[in-house]
Amino acid sequence: VRQNRLLSMGDRDNDTYIDRQSVADEVAFARRLSAKFNWAQLDVTRRSIEETAAAVMKLFSDRQRQRLSE
Repeated sequence: VRQNRLLSMGDRDNDTYIDRQSVADEVAFARRLSAKFNWAQLDVTRRSIEETAAAVMKLFSDRQRQRLSE
């Protein structure tokens, strides 16, 4: 995905953007940060923007209800 995005932007010189180890490091950092702050992670693979928005709104609603019940 990143390689196609890079090519579509006309940038062929950004090797770190498509380097597999760099991508793995970014994902690991995001997961640690999410765990540290108790942030939710949503898998948006094969989801439309509307489906993603609905999932975010449901998560928000569920967390709000949880806070009210505490």
